[in-house]
Amino acid sequence: MQDDNPQPAALDQRLVGTWVNEKQINSPGGAGGFASFSTVMTMELGANGAIRQFTQSVGGGGEWSSNSGRTLDFEGTWRAANNTLLVLGMGLPDYTLGDLCVLGRVSCHAERPGPADLAEALGA
Repeated sequence: MQDDNPQPAALDQRLVGTWVNEKQINSPGGAGGFASFSTVMTMELGANGAIRQFTQSVGGGGEWSSNSGRTLDFEGTWRAANNTLLVLGMGLPDYTLGDLCVLGRVSCHAERPGPADLAEALGA
């Protein structure tokens, strides 16, 4: 007899929590003056398999400043397998190449990894 309601694979509880990536860019100064720009990306991995990622950017210089406020980039579900974080965005039918983040080898917060990046990270 086939189980019509298979149980999802157990989530790696070591990954559950809030992960933060911060980047800062500073200008060298000079005639245009000093300026700084910071981006904080926060990924929340829930024990229930939910994922949300937020971004906030702030910057400023001599006579200007900017604050994007915290914005939701995406939400969906996650699981991990073979050192790979698999993310399924809400409303998508299946995992897509752009939604794969390889832990420790391809940044989940950088530009979306391409096929060559994933092949290298997965040892293919």
